[in-house]
Amino acid sequence: MIHSISESAAHSLKTSSDAKRAYQEKKRLQLGGTGIKGDQEPSRITSQTQKTELDEAHRIRMDAAGYKVGWSLAERLLVDLLYHFLQIAC
Repeated sequence: MIHSISESAAHSLKTSSDAKRAYQEKKRLQLGGTGIKGDQEPSRITSQTQKTELDEAHRIRMDAAGYKVGWSLAERLLVDLLYHFLQIAC
C-alpha cells in the first residue's frame, strides 16, 4: 500500500519536473537563447517574471500532487484501520 503511494508520488513529481524542463526549453528557444544585451533591459525583466510565474506554477503542481497523495494515503489508512477494528470487534 505505502509502496504504491510513494510510486504514485514519485511519478507525479517526475512528470511535473519533466514538463517544467520542457516548458523552460521551449521558452528558451522562443527567446533565442539566454544572452542578454544592455539594450534589452525590459526583456530581462519579462524573462524574470516568466521564470517566477513558471516556478510558482511548478510549486502549485507539487502542492496539488502532495495533497492528492496525502488524501490517498489517509483514505487507505482509514480503510485498513476500520478493517482491523471490525476484525477485533467481531
